Amino acid sequence: KADCIILEADGLTYLIDTGEDNSVPKILAGLAYMETESIAGVFLTHTDKDHIGGWETILQAYPVEKLYTAVIREAPNTYLKMAGEIPYETLMPGQSVPIGGEGLYLDVLCPIRLYPDEENNNSLILRLDCGEETVLFAGDMKAEEEADLLSTGYDLDCTVLKVPYHGRKDSSGEAFLAACTPNLSIICSDTQTDPDTAHKKAVARLREHGEVRLTEDTELGWYVTLEGKFRYISNAQIMAERTA
Repeated sequence: KADCIILEADGLTYLIDTGEDNSVPKILAGLAYMETESIAGVFLTHTDKDHIGGWETILQAYPVEKLYTAVIREAPNTYLKMAGEIPYETLMPGQSVPIGGEGLYLDVLCPIRLYPDEENNNSLILRLDCGEETVLFAGDMKAEEEADLLSTGYDLDCTVLKVPYHGRKDSSGEAFLAACTPNLSIICSDTQTDPDTAHKKAVARLREHGEVRLTEDTELGWYVTLEGKFRYISNAQIMAERTA
């Protein structure tokens, strides 16, 4: 159920989170599948071990140009130690980070307040605008941060939703999904590790809007391509085997 999104834009590779330490073999396989030579930026949503646990090993395997976190965060020293000599930038809501070099941006939406002792609700929430299609990366936010996000008035409509909090029942509320209306929802899940990831009620709510895919149903992950009005999705492991 650990999070790691590999994002490729105009030939440059970025990561949103780095999984857990035992996720690293799959993450490295995914990076190899995408023929990655270096990582232009890593965005860490929060400090839970299933989101930052693979950082050290990935850093040993690939050069990383920059580390990004939210300016509103509970453990700033943790991030500073992780960054080391790597350039490090903290992000504010309303800020946009250029990626790929061809006019794409990751818009920073949340967090807008600090939740002491509730790191999930301090998640860095990002939205990728690809013109006709958008992707919302929702970290591990729970109902409280979902309410914060709705209060900002940002346009949350998205083609693809990286489902918050591994699809547990106390995330992906009806008001949030009504604002998002995702065509495709992807859940980083593992019901063997945690029976509530993904919870059947959350999955049912998501399926009212579109397709739902779970990472536990693949050996490696889901590979999504956005090109204008077209959307492609494939099991990356199957594609890797066919390529081989």
